[in-house]
Parts: sequence; structure tokens; C-alpha cells
Amino acid sequence: MKTFLFAFVAGTISALSLTIGAFAQTSNKVKVFEALSTVVIDSNVKVAVNKIASFDEINPRALSNFKKTYKDADDVKWHRYNNVITAEFVSNGINTRAYYNTKGIWTASIKAYQEEKLESKIRNEVKRTYYDYKIICIRELETISSDGIPTYFVYIKDETNFKILRIWDLQIDIFQQFIQQN
Repeated sequence: MKTFLFAFVAGTISALSLTIGAFAQTSNKVKVFEALSTVVIDSNVKVAVNKIASFDEINPRALSNFKKTYKDADDVKWHRYNNVITAEFVSNGINTRAYYNTKGIWTASIKAYQEEKLESKIRNEVKRTYYDYKIICIRELETISSDGIPTYFVYIKDETNFKILRIWDLQIDIFQQFIQQN
């Protein structure tokens, strides 16, 4: 299980570092634009099903779990790759990906955001230890086995170094470190 979690984290962090970007935000007004491109769950939730995942490929339990957990989700896009169903969306200005297995059970979520959205106790701990570094971005990972305690990957840099810190339960270690070449 630890090997799977590490592989999942490493792959996800790599993928996310390549996909940093803005997500368009839209209102929660429900309209059906074309068959199978927009699915109406109820009067407050609209789910866009992109070309990668058809509505038939998304487990109804995943849709139900998603609706209960992410009530403020906006601009939802569903993807399916092998046995993983992914909902990509924005909630309260935070880019999020929620992962479900084929049975519709939530397995993990990853949030991507900037320093101002980071919990103050975590930001203070990072700044206290790495006071000469600038926080670039944060990835927050929670899995089914993390007991509700997320792992934070905080990307920091100074003039010559770039580091990815891993923080779990306020314990900080250096996950990756790079030295900038001139």
C-alpha cells in the first residue's frame, strides 16, 4: 500500500507540476447544451462530461459522492483513464482533482493553490524554517488512507535553490531539491 501511495504521489506531483494553470469559472446555473456533454444531477449541480469520459463511464455512486462532498464545485470535467475516474473542478478559487475507483468510491484528491490559500499554521512553519525562500505554489494531497490529514507539497525557491517540501501533520521534510544552474 505504501508503494502504491508513493507511486501515486510521485506520478501525481509530476503531472500536476506540468499542468499548473488557470481554470475558467462559470456559474452553477443548470442548462443542458447537448446530449451527454452536460449532465444535470439536480437544480444546483451541472456536470460537464468531456470527450474522454462519457456519462455511461462515470459510476452513479461517484456522481452522488461528488455531489455530497463538493457542493461548491464549478466547471466540473470528468475524465476516465483505465480504472480511475477523475473529476476536475474549481471550488472556492482552488483547482481540485478528485479521484474515484470504478465502483464510485473516492480514493484521493489533489488541490492546487497559491500561498494566500495555505493554512496559516503551515505557512508560518514553512516561513519560520525557510525564511529566505519564496513559496511558489502548493499541492495538497489527501488519500483514502490518510485518515483525514492531508499531505502538503510546498514548492519554494530562493536565488539558487528550488525545493519541494512535504508536510504531514506539521512535520516537514525535503521531498525534492534542485540547484539552479547559471
